[in-house]
Amino acid sequence: MAHQVTRSITVRGDPQRLYELWSQLERFPVFIPGVKSVMRTGGRHTRWTIEGPLGRDLTWEAETTTAEPGRRLAWNTTCGEIRTSGQVVFADLGNGQTSVTVSLNWLAGLADPIAAALQDPDGMVTKALRAFKREAEEGAAAASSLGRAVMAVEEEERAAGQEAARAGGVLEDAAGDEERHGQAAGRESMPRSRG
Repeated sequence: MAHQVTRSITVRGDPQRLYELWSQLERFPVFIPGVKSVMRTGGRHTRWTIEGPLGRDLTWEAETTTAEPGRRLAWNTTCGEIRTSGQVVFADLGNGQTSVTVSLNWLAGLADPIAAALQDPDGMVTKALRAFKREAEEGAAAASSLGRAVMAVEEEERAAGQEAARAGGVLEDAAGDEERHGQAAGRESMPRSRG
């Protein structure tokens, strides 16, 4: 018997940027609890590993079946211990807000470890959406803040370089003046040849 859960969350950001972030499936383990790894295995195919019950990892392969940039991603498992399908839809709400909606379908009556891993699919989807929102909003703010910090450091380095160049020019001018004075002084102190 098939079951479905659908959950939405409002995220600050435009649909295209959020779609691109979601499309980086390999990053899911960084911000979604329970996802241990996602590896691209070629083209539209990925291998997923999640923490299963009793310390046993569960693995499956999935295929991205629909990829509409800025709008929708859909998938189906192709093989493995978990059989799911679903989609994520990005809808522009205006004012820099996007509704992100995940629909997850799964088969009931699976073997015990699989059923245990999916015992709370609603909670799993809700946690994943909250984690995605945090990554999208705080990650963007951190990246923006980091970008500003990098630009400030680069500006300081540029200013310091210009200051050093000016100081170097002054030092070179001073050294040149000393050298010219030394040469003139040396000529004055040299005995004149009488011829």
